[in-house]
Amino acid sequence: MAERDFVSTTPPAVGIAEVLRRRLPAGRVVTDPDIVAGLSHDQAVWAPVGRAVAVVRAKSTDEVRTVVRACLEQGVPLVARGAGTGLSGAPMPSKAA
Repeated sequence: MAERDFVSTTPPAVGIAEVLRRRLPAGRVVTDPDIVAGLSHDQAVWAPVGRAVAVVRAKSTDEVRTVVRACLEQGVPLVARGAGTGLSGAPMPSKAA
């Protein structure tokens, strides 16, 4: 896999990971930098990649709704991601996100 350039993103709202941890079941919010970096891109090696603050492993539509609501309330951009096998660079946080 080619080396990627990370694009700096706008500073996240303070404490979004903690807000999400309070609202979701234990273990759903991941902030380990290595895991988050690995899930912040698809297979489009040409596309610039931003840095996500956290990854949420939602298990239901109610949990997704909770995440969307929290991000809206905090003014934090949200990037939905599937399996990450695409080649378009679409599911990645970016400077514009």
